[in-house]
Amino acid sequence: MAALIRICLSSAFFRNPPSSFTRLSLPALPTRRDWLSLSVRANNDTRRVPGQAQLIKMKTKPELRAIIGVPEITSEEAAQRIRDYIIQNNLKNRNDSVAICDEKLKKLFGKECVDMFDIPELLIPHLEK
Repeated sequence: MAALIRICLSSAFFRNPPSSFTRLSLPALPTRRDWLSLSVRANNDTRRVPGQAQLIKMKTKPELRAIIGVPEITSEEAAQRIRDYIIQNNLKNRNDSVAICDEKLKKLFGKECVDMFDIPELLIPHLEK
């Protein structure tokens, strides 16, 4: 058996294979355009815009309105204004991403300390469509 394998491997077929064996036809990988076409809506009139939910203005509840002062705002803007409020009132630790809540923030979040990265999630109950 080993001799047969040795003969096959030393044959001219494996040293100079036909051109059909050297050019393999692999299926093309999907391009960015293909992936975008998958996100086209059913009626094909507009494409889905990533992050579209952050562009919708939402009504603020009274606890959030006391800090921000705006009746309607997007969720991104609300999170940014809360971060600005924390920085202006020196409630953030310099080396940490933890903010120590004052009375307004305690009323809003119901916690003593808040991680700055958790603010967008914590604001969801205080925004309504």
